Amino acid sequence: MQYKLKRPAVYLYFLLAFVFTALAFANGAMPLDEHQWINGSSAIAFYVAIMSLMMMMVSSSVMGLPLIRDIEYNTKEYYLSYPITKAGYFWGRFLSSFLFVLIIDSAVLLGACVGSKLGPVFGWQPASHYGPNNFIS
Repeated sequence: MQYKLKRPAVYLYFLLAFVFTALAFANGAMPLDEHQWINGSSAIAFYVAIMSLMMMMVSSSVMGLPLIRDIEYNTKEYYLSYPITKAGYFWGRFLSSFLFVLIIDSAVLLGACVGSKLGPVFGWQPASHYGPNNFIS
């Protein structure tokens, strides 16, 4: 887990997902109908579905790294010499990587919320194209 905090790729993935999403929602660069809000629930669901394709590549990059490192440096036997089970070893590796994937994926929803605020502020889209901006929704 400490290794992932030191990797610049994790921060870069988060930043790219956040900026890309915030700009898309601020500019209204989404396939919407005339009477559909840019930050409506169906628009956010559609955008998250499209971004999930990109996030699959990010997930494989983040989650595959511990496996590659263990195979390359042959550290599996070293870790299993400690009083840890194979299941504990696997779930520890999996859950720490999964936590970072969730943090990176949260950039999409955070970017949609921020982009919905920035669009009217910068004058890129009229405020009437945005609905109520509730993060929970």
